[in-house]
Amino acid sequence: MLLRVITLLLTFSLSSCSTVVLQGFGNDSNKALSIVTADLFNQRDGSQDENTWKGDWLFRRARIELIDQQLVNIRPDILLFQNLMKREGSVSESDVKLLNAGVLNGFRWQTHKMKSFSDTGEQSLLASAIGLPARFDSSGLEGKSIQIGKGGFAAVFPVERNGQKILLSSVKLPNDESADQAYGQLIDFLSAAMKESGICSKRLIIGGYLPMNPSWQNDKRLLSTFSMKDTAEGFCNIAESCFTSTADNELQSQIDPLAFGQRTDRILVSNRTRVFDSQRVFDQSEESYLSARHGLQRFWPLHRFGWLTKVRLARCY
Repeated sequence: MLLRVITLLLTFSLSSCSTVVLQGFGNDSNKALSIVTADLFNQRDGSQDENTWKGDWLFRRARIELIDQQLVNIRPDILLFQNLMKREGSVSESDVKLLNAGVLNGFRWQTHKMKSFSDTGEQSLLASAIGLPARFDSSGLEGKSIQIGKGGFAAVFPVERNGQKILLSSVKLPNDESADQAYGQLIDFLSAAMKESGICSKRLIIGGYLPMNPSWQNDKRLLSTFSMKDTAEGFCNIAESCFTSTADNELQSQIDPLAFGQRTDRILVSNRTRVFDSQRVFDQSEESYLSARHGLQRFWPLHRFGWLTKVRLARCY
């Protein structure tokens, strides 16, 4: 009788282990990762109002504070930013310093310069911010960034979390005739980074400005090359609710009055990744005296909304 019980227990134990591996794809943690991407808007694009917002850090600081307020409910583990800004030589005029004073206090940061603007003394950056227990991995890729196409940029950030490596990439694709070239350069850049870091495509996360139109064929090529998927798949039954670029956002309509709704800010992950949630963020506006100053009815944190996803990654074997 005892032997029969032991046999049954062993059988149950083995079958349970098999089920966990099959269902979890060899996950490195039971906790889902919360990932956010957002373009923090360099304020270089024009306002229809005579008072430009270029170089206006009062306007920028108020926007960052509104972003911080909305981060309270999001509580991300990883953030991928485009157009993070700082003014050279200034102690206080820095997006990193402003964000570190709020919800992201204690997060670790890495940045890569995109452009310098001599007229305002500012720099725009690609960046990643990560919370504990993650840390940036010293694999020699810290300085890896590239210009893609005419006005696009990409950077990689190797990260270690719970003993497993992750390769993060913040991307801003150009939205012009150089998009075809940019996609090819991005694929080559990421392939080289994966080879150098030894991180497989199951642990690759790409976030940023990744418009599909008119480059959906290039987008398909990017996804197939690294066996990836868009985290929004299955979460956007009402397409308009997922638009990150929309005229409903007054900042966007000021910059481009002819802008049409589309989902341009996205997060891509491996096909083997479990996606638990995916939605746009930073889409809440408020009343502010700064609105009228720039010809706005409401005060918006970003010119395009950000994107949030919650995932569980597979392991590299």
